[in-house]
Amino acid sequence: MERNPAYRTKSLKELIDGYAFESGRADRKDRETAQRYIVNEVYARIKNTFDMLDADPESADQIYKQLIEH
Repeated sequence: MERNPAYRTKSLKELIDGYAFESGRADRKDRETAQRYIVNEVYARIKNTFDMLDADPESADQIYKQLIEH
């Protein structure tokens, strides 16, 4: 899964808004590329979240907060 560094600093809300914005982009290739990067970033964060939960299930609230506010 390819992650674009430009998306790593964006919040989950910014990623979702960005995905929606890209839906209206006229250039199909650019739209698909940007959306793929956004989806990959969200998938990677979700995977990391479950990995952290496996390592420290007692920190579920903190891990959730990190996912949402990151």
